[in-house]
Amino acid sequence: MSNIAADIRKRRLKFYGHISRLPPTRFANRILKYLKGVKSTTPWITQVEIHLQKARIDQTDVQDRNTYRKKIHQWNVMPENEVLKKPGTRWTEERKEIHREKMREVWKNRKNTTR
Repeated sequence: MSNIAADIRKRRLKFYGHISRLPPTRFANRILKYLKGVKSTTPWITQVEIHLQKARIDQTDVQDRNTYRKKIHQWNVMPENEVLKKPGTRWTEERKEIHREKMREVWKNRKNTTR
């Protein structure tokens, strides 16, 4: 039985390769280039870049479809040890205070608009 997370990572890299090999005039390729240039990138593109580094794949390999697919297939994906956010984790006091302030503003604005 294969690891679902490993399959998702490999498919993510395959999709990235497909989009990056599209002609530069295609909308999907332009969006990909935009996401790479944005300082606070989306988690998807950040994960792709991390996985490319772990698989030791550079941009020239991405452009060569056969080499790219072979490297992805040969990549021994290890399970990720770190969980970004565990369900049911407790909020920190700082996070609680920020949430309280936001909710105070929401309720204050709601009271002002109903009058």
